[in-house]
Amino acid sequence: NGGPYKAIYLYASEHYGYWAEQLPDVELQFGNFGENLTSEGLDEESAHIGDQFRIGSAILQVAQPRMPCFKLGIRFGRADMVKRFWASGRSGIYFAVVQEGDFEAGDLIEQVGEGSEQVKVADVVRLYKGESTDSELAQRTLRAPLCGGWKEGIRERFVED
Repeated sequence: NGGPYKAIYLYASEHYGYWAEQLPDVELQFGNFGENLTSEGLDEESAHIGDQFRIGSAILQVAQPRMPCFKLGIRFGRADMVKRFWASGRSGIYFAVVQEGDFEAGDLIEQVGEGSEQVKVADVVRLYKGESTDSELAQRTLRAPLCGGWKEGIRERFVED
């Protein structure tokens, strides 16, 4: 169990093309990255922290990117998989459940709410990794409803000496 801010894990179907090139010896199929949802048209560049989406009768809120753990390496049988996943910038998206409901394959993912700070999931990863030094973006990220340990890591990078 990932807890309330990791209730649902979404991974973009578009990422599978990248991974097919990176891992030509692996037979990929949706769900390989441990996701509950494989989406089309929703990814780390288009989803913002705090955005809300209706899928079927459920409403989910973007909570945080995924920080890969050793289980990913085990799943793929590759010691380098966690490092490769992290380097790819294709983190996937964890959601919190705002309203419980039912959904099934093929249901439309409809945005019903917008995150207040307009911080992309991909921005969180770039800030955390030190790939972005945008202090204004960092301040917005620290105000956003971002869950997990991400804020601490970003705060450490942007603390004034």
